[in-house]
Amino acid sequence: MKKPPVSLLSSTRGVDAHQELAVAVIRQAVMDATNPNAASKVRDNARAFLAGSPMLQEWCCVAGLDPRVVLERCEKQDS
Repeated sequence: MKKPPVSLLSSTRGVDAHQELAVAVIRQAVMDATNPNAASKVRDNARAFLAGSPMLQEWCCVAGLDPRVVLERCEKQDS
């Protein structure tokens, strides 16, 4: 039976290591995109990734996350 999707905000205990890694990649992108002290290139790259890039779709698939939910959360954070 497939494990349920993990939340970006919840603990990743109980999920596979590859899922933990994928969630960490997405979390880091969120942190980079919202960090005012990050270099502008880092912020811009993270924002491009979180804007629905094909790689975000891939990482969400590995993490067991719905890319639409991730995009919605990122949009809310920008508001």
